[in-house]
Amino acid sequence: MYSKLSESILWDKMEEYYKHFGPSLWQTNIVPYAISSSKILAQTYANMIVANLQDYLNDQGKSSPSESIYILELGAGHGQFGYYLTEKLISQFKTLTWSTEYIKYVLTDISQENKNSWAQHPKFAPLIKQKNMDFATLNPLQGGHFTTDLQKFEFKDGCTNTPLFVVGNYFFDSLKQDAFEIQNHEINEVLIEVDANGPLESIFQQSNYKFKRNAITPKNYYKNHHLNSILEYYKSNLEEGSFLIPIGAINCMENLSNLSNTNVTFLVGDKGETILDALSNVSDPEISQHGSMSMMVNFHSLEQYFNISEGLAITTKNTSENFQLAFFCNRHSYPMLHTKYAFNNLLSITSPDDIYNLFYTNYNELIDYKSLDQYIALMKVSNWDPNLLYEISEALNNLLEDADVVQDNTIYNGLLKIEKYFFKVESDADIYFEVGNLFYTMSRYDDALRLFQFSDKFFPENKEIQYNLALCYEALGNIDFAKTAVEKCLRDNPAYSLALELEKDLLSEY
Repeated sequence: MYSKLSESILWDKMEEYYKHFGPSLWQTNIVPYAISSSKILAQTYANMIVANLQDYLNDQGKSSPSESIYILELGAGHGQFGYYLTEKLISQFKTLTWSTEYIKYVLTDISQENKNSWAQHPKFAPLIKQKNMDFATLNPLQGGHFTTDLQKFEFKDGCTNTPLFVVGNYFFDSLKQDAFEIQNHEINEVLIEVDANGPLESIFQQSNYKFKRNAITPKNYYKNHHLNSILEYYKSNLEEGSFLIPIGAINCMENLSNLSNTNVTFLVGDKGETILDALSNVSDPEISQHGSMSMMVNFHSLEQYFNISEGLAITTKNTSENFQLAFFCNRHSYPMLHTKYAFNNLLSITSPDDIYNLFYTNYNELIDYKSLDQYIALMKVSNWDPNLLYEISEALNNLLEDADVVQDNTIYNGLLKIEKYFFKVESDADIYFEVGNLFYTMSRYDDALRLFQFSDKFFPENKEIQYNLALCYEALGNIDFAKTAVEKCLRDNPAYSLALELEKDLLSEY
């Protein structure tokens, strides 16, 4: 049976999928997250938020915030991005001598399992204690009224007088959409028939889709006349083409638009199109599968929507559709000169997607650079992102012995940043271990020991860790500790040749 795309069973299955599997989707890397949770994106969003607050404070005749500033993250999932962004905001507030007590970051999700994982994550403990971090259950498609778990703040219409910021990364691509096609300036709705059977963990991979077209009159297709205006625009400006209307994203933003008496700003990162020409090909709707499913976000239509609504919309014009960035504000309540300047000089110049293209070919094959300076440059432009360090650690280690003093100090300070910001998501991505290896190669044995101890604490299944601890203890002259560590290693792995050799050396030399 055919239906509008937005009325198909796909969306209910999507919600069920995320509720059911929770953190395991990222612990096993079923759902990709690296770009949308990168440190460089968090730094960029922090710059945008601070720039917008400066515009607001200038309009109010104030030099610093004197009320709470709320940031909501939709579909926060594993929580890594929220941690990065909160830390970046705290750093920027301190630089500006603004009180950090006013930062109120709220991670939201529909999954109770995700919320449970946040409450147990050690990186969140100090932020919770400082009251900078809170959690909440929120499905923004069902309304914008909710109460936070920890501080019991009630979000409702007019609940704050300051600008409110909403973050959504790889979120809108999983919300309801409608599909349309244009031939000779005539517009058709694209209906879908879904055959979705099988277990939940593989339902999207096993689903089959059929599409058919029906002619429509765009003037009265939706109850929301702004959406009809967008359909009319595409009918007039596209001779041929296919496009989606992200009605889930629009409903979500509408439901949250009255929380602040000033304005609500949306910082959005997602795959999609930002220019009209990108919609000029005729094709069936593309449904991507990666554990769950997702669809491209028509940023061009969202920009049209906010312009019609007398809000403010700024989007990137990236050549790649893999990751676009946008700033949407529902009410242009004050001049936003700092905001526009920040966007045009940060988001429009480069994006996290550009940085990942420096690391990978087609997102899966790591580029093999030849010099230490090249790897240092990569890490610097990524803001020393722990996830990216994990990918290049072996190549970097192979070049470390030739590092000069300046290179050594640069890498050392960068690794300390990675240690600070590492936020465990995947069950086997032991970044502590990789950083420890780099410190060891650099003869920073105290630092290496500390990182290997973290590795042993958070990744106890790593069978090599006791051997590495033994090496550090030996280098630091703690021979008894070295012997104990290597004995423990051999109890777990009696045939480990390197550990056997080390034990022999320790017994013969000491």
